Amino acid sequence: MDELRELEELRDLAPPPPIRPLSPERLAIRKELLMRDVMQTLDPNGSRSPEVRTSHVGRRSRRRFSLPVLVGVLVLAGAAVGWSFLRSPAQDTVSVQCEIAGVSTVIPSATGNPVADCAAQWQRDTGSAAPRLVAYDNGLGGITVLPAHATAPSGWTRLPSGAKQNLAMVEMQQWLDDHVSGLNSGCYDNATALAMTEKALTRFGMETWTVQPPPADDDSPCVDTGILDGTTFTVALRALGGAYDPQMPFEMLADRLRSIAQTCESLEAAARQVRSAAAALGLSEDAHEYELTEVRDDSARCTTIYEDVGGTIFLILRGPSS
Repeated sequence: MDELRELEELRDLAPPPPIRPLSPERLAIRKELLMRDVMQTLDPNGSRSPEVRTSHVGRRSRRRFSLPVLVGVLVLAGAAVGWSFLRSPAQDTVSVQCEIAGVSTVIPSATGNPVADCAAQWQRDTGSAAPRLVAYDNGLGGITVLPAHATAPSGWTRLPSGAKQNLAMVEMQQWLDDHVSGLNSGCYDNATALAMTEKALTRFGMETWTVQPPPADDDSPCVDTGILDGTTFTVALRALGGAYDPQMPFEMLADRLRSIAQTCESLEAAARQVRSAAAALGLSEDAHEYELTEVRDDSARCTTIYEDVGGTIFLILRGPSS
């Protein structure tokens, strides 16, 4: 449990504000400030201080650093301060570090394919197709993706072409952050959140994992965060925030997405309906107010929709092709 104590110490560097719930923009800023404090703690001379960018409405919140970056402590993934300890193997992680046009961006994994996720992010950030990319185990327990022409730092190990992250852990993190039907889809008490999380672990083939309830000093009425520990195979639940305002755009969108998810559509049909629902609420994909990622999975019967929020709205659709 030493790692959990270390995580609590890191969170103390950026204690939560007294006002809850946080808007997506304020939450994104908090997460960036926490990573900055973590980085400065690891590097007191400030030689690798990250650039902290103010999050604006409709702009994606990014965690940007100069290479080489120390990402071996924790990952900030998705919307709900989702944590996953980084250890070997590097594939047991739920985020990926992308080197995009000279700037490093830590993003939540969408497909489990780090090269594909970084290529998609390159296209979003630059408006042009990514060059050939290569994934590396950065030696700190994480995965970093570089352009093929770049020279990797000493100690990094090139991953085989097509290497994937642990998809079960990636999907579990997406469920923990999800506002449609996951842990963030309502204000759940300890007993309900525990039962929901155990059921989700079974669904993703993680039956050997156990769930720990929030500690007694978590005073929020809503369990909204899970810490994945790939060494002890545990999910430590936390209650860090309150209920969301149902009139917030991402909550209104999540409500509409629930009805779409219940219709059991193909991936393409669900994507069309999701974009239509977002447009009806005045949300623009071109303006980066939301990002939609389609993950083809022909083994699935219906398309699953995840909505994670952090500076923008991340929509991940996983399902069969029509």
